[in-house]
Amino acid sequence: MQSTFFKSEVKLLLTRLASVKIGDNSVEFFQNELGKAQELSADVRTNPDIQESHRERIEAAPKIPLTDANSQMLKHDLRPSPSGLELSYYRELANQDPALALTGLRIELEIIGQNLAKGFNIEVPKNASVARVFHALANGYAITNKQYNLVQSITRLANSAVHGAPISRDDANAVIDTADVLRDSYLSWLSWGFNENEPL
Repeated sequence: MQSTFFKSEVKLLLTRLASVKIGDNSVEFFQNELGKAQELSADVRTNPDIQESHRERIEAAPKIPLTDANSQMLKHDLRPSPSGLELSYYRELANQDPALALTGLRIELEIIGQNLAKGFNIEVPKNASVARVFHALANGYAITNKQYNLVQSITRLANSAVHGAPISRDDANAVIDTADVLRDSYLSWLSWGFNENEPL
């Protein structure tokens, strides 16, 4: 079931990206953007820019096991994650197809963004791009500017891979690693944010 869902999501994404121009698909572009994403990811993890009261509530909230993440999303009428938020799913996929792994990661971010928008009652079109969804989330203070910038960087990397930038398995895994902090923030929000409708 998971692989069927993932394949249909990939087809939809590739259809939407068919006319998108990325610009320079060179190794240099990818490596420069990867460096930015790694710096942003470290900054989001060490300096999340969230209010102290929210930080305390996040730390006090019960942690949702990854095995329960999709059931929690379905319980709140949200879209389930293709990987169940297990980013190791994309790391394993990178062994066979690094570009496909990053395509999957982009889909993951898109679903997380749509779910956050629904949870925070922020209006976004159903088929809005990742950039548009997360821009609305940042404008609605549902995510921090640092989180928004990180999503933008990861999206540029994934789009570059989709459009033929030569990337290795290690490159793909390095990009996936930068998304761990976003996944962790989303899990925290799942554990306490539904009833509060307050930003991270």
